[in-house]
Amino acid sequence: MQVSRRMFLGAMGAAAGFRAFGAPRKGKPELKLALLSDPHVQDAATQAKIRKIFEYARANGVDGVLIAGDIANDGRDDQLKMVADAWFEVFPNSKGADGERVEIIGCYGNRDFRQSSVTKPGQREREAAVSIFTHPNAIWQELFHDPIGDDVCVRYVKGYPVVVAHWRFQNKLNEFWPDLKKKFDPMKPFFYVQHPHLSGTVFNGFKADAGVSRKILSAYPNAIALSGHSHRSITDERALWHDSFVSIAGGSGAVVSTYGDRPYENHGNLGLKKGVPPPRVPHMAPVLSTHGLSQVMILSLYPDTIEIVRHDCGFNEPAGPDWILPRGKGNAGQPFGAVENPGVPQFPADAKVSVAERMGQNRDGGSEAQFVISFPPAQPSACASGRVMEYEVSAQTADGSEIVKEYVLATNYLHPCKEVKGPVECVFGKDSIPQGVKPVWCVKPCNFLHQPGRSIRSA
Repeated sequence: MQVSRRMFLGAMGAAAGFRAFGAPRKGKPELKLALLSDPHVQDAATQAKIRKIFEYARANGVDGVLIAGDIANDGRDDQLKMVADAWFEVFPNSKGADGERVEIIGCYGNRDFRQSSVTKPGQREREAAVSIFTHPNAIWQELFHDPIGDDVCVRYVKGYPVVVAHWRFQNKLNEFWPDLKKKFDPMKPFFYVQHPHLSGTVFNGFKADAGVSRKILSAYPNAIALSGHSHRSITDERALWHDSFVSIAGGSGAVVSTYGDRPYENHGNLGLKKGVPPPRVPHMAPVLSTHGLSQVMILSLYPDTIEIVRHDCGFNEPAGPDWILPRGKGNAGQPFGAVENPGVPQFPADAKVSVAERMGQNRDGGSEAQFVISFPPAQPSACASGRVMEYEVSAQTADGSEIVKEYVLATNYLHPCKEVKGPVECVFGKDSIPQGVKPVWCVKPCNFLHQPGRSIRSA
C-alpha cells in the first residue's frame, strides 16, 4: 500500500472559500462522502464550525454527509435546530452546487440522548419536552425533512447502504443484523456508523464499544465503519484502521482532545488527567491548544481504491496526507494508517541539544532549580506521514545508563501539517539527577505509533 503525498492544490471552492482537493486522478468517483463526528453544537461558535464543515463538503461536491454522534451537545431540540439551520444555509433544499441531492445521515451519540442535566423539581418535566431523547425520530424529521431511522437502520446515499446504530444499540447489533443484511447486498461496499469506536480498531480501542460491531463486520472486507466519541485528532495515523475491514475515527467538529492513553502518563507539557495518578510531577505548564480545530474527512470511492482526504476547517489546512486503500481487501500488514511503514520523524542533520539552568516553578507551585533541555523540532516541512507525536528526552550517564526520562508532546500534533518554528523545550528538576553526576541528554523524535527516529545528544 502507499500513501499519497499530494498537497491539496485544487481550485478554491468559490462560494465557500475552501480549497477543494483537486480533480480526481481516476475520473469521477462512484461516491463521495464527508465524514465527521462530535460537532457538539450548542452555541453560535460551534454552529459556525459545523457550517464551515458543510461549506467544505459542498465545495468538494459530496453526495452525502455522515455524522457519527454527539451532534447536539446537551441533547436539546434547539441545538439540533442550529445544525439544521446551518445545513439548509449551505445546502438549500438539501442540494449541492450542481443541483443534485446531498444526504445528511446522523447517528445519535450519548450527548444527543443526554435528556438534560437539570435536576430541580419541576424543571425535568419541562426539559423532557425539548429533549431529543424523548422524540428522536420526530424531531429529526421535523428539522431535516427526512427520517433519521430507528434504533438500528439502513439509510442510502446514491444507492450505497449506510447502516446506522444509534447510541446504546451498537452493542445489540447482532440482534438486528439478520434482518439488516437482507436490505442490501453485503458483498458490495457498505458503510456503518456508530458513536463509540469499534473495539480493537482505531486508537487501540480507546473509547470503544463492547466488540459486537467488529465481530460482525470482520466478515465483510468491503465494510467501511465510521465512529467518534474520543475526540482524538485525525492527524494521528491511528485514526484509520485497515485490517479485516476499514474503520475510521471521525475526529471532532468542535474540540479535539489531547492525548492521554499511555500507561506512563503524564507528558511534561500535557495537563494532569483526572483519575490518572502521575508517576512524577511535570515541571512544565501545559502548552497544547485545541482552539480552532474543526476536523472533517472527504472519502471518495473509486472502482479499485478508497481515497480519504483529512482536513481541518478551522485552519483551512490539510490535517495529514491522503489515505489510499485498496477497495474490498483486507490488510495483512500494518493495521493503522494506510501505509505499511508510516515513516519516522528525523532531526535536521545539524540539530543539537542545548542545556541551560534556571530557577523555576514546578506544577505544585514550588520553587526549584531546573535543567532546561532545548532542541530543534523534527517536524517534516511537507504534509507527509511520519510526523512527530512526541519527543523522548532522557538523562543518561556517560556509559548510557538511563537516569530519568520525560515525554514532551509535539506542540502541533493535534494541528494541520504546518512546519513548527522555534525550539522545543523539556524541563527537569535538578534534584532528579544524582549529585556529582554530569548527565548526557538524549532526545528521540517519535511518530504516532511511538516509533523513534535517530536520537541527538548533548555534548
